[in-house]
Amino acid sequence: MNPFAIENQRLRAQVDDLLSRIEELEGRLRSNDPDCPLAWGLTRHEGQLVGALIRAGGNFVPRVHIEGLLWGKRKPAEPHRNVYVLIHRCRQKLKPHAIRIDAERHKGYSLRWIAKERVS
Repeated sequence: MNPFAIENQRLRAQVDDLLSRIEELEGRLRSNDPDCPLAWGLTRHEGQLVGALIRAGGNFVPRVHIEGLLWGKRKPAEPHRNVYVLIHRCRQKLKPHAIRIDAERHKGYSLRWIAKERVS
């Protein structure tokens, strides 16, 4: 076989691998959190919120911490309502993946995986 053809095949394989990696990384950037797979279809704020819950390892994350994470000092007029809406949207998007977001008054939100059979 022609040495140039062999080199061409090798380079094409490398380019294909790199393009696949770029696509994966772009998906992570869109969700803005490396812990959230692209398949979950999360927006930037949803990805930040779910990423914080994942990193909490099942412990509760206070709402005020979530507000600070999402908006810092430039919070919207009623940040608690925005967090509530984001939680609602995340719950809808994560339910098919057997992931549940729990809330407990005065504690915050936590994430847990549930058995696929129990997802309805």
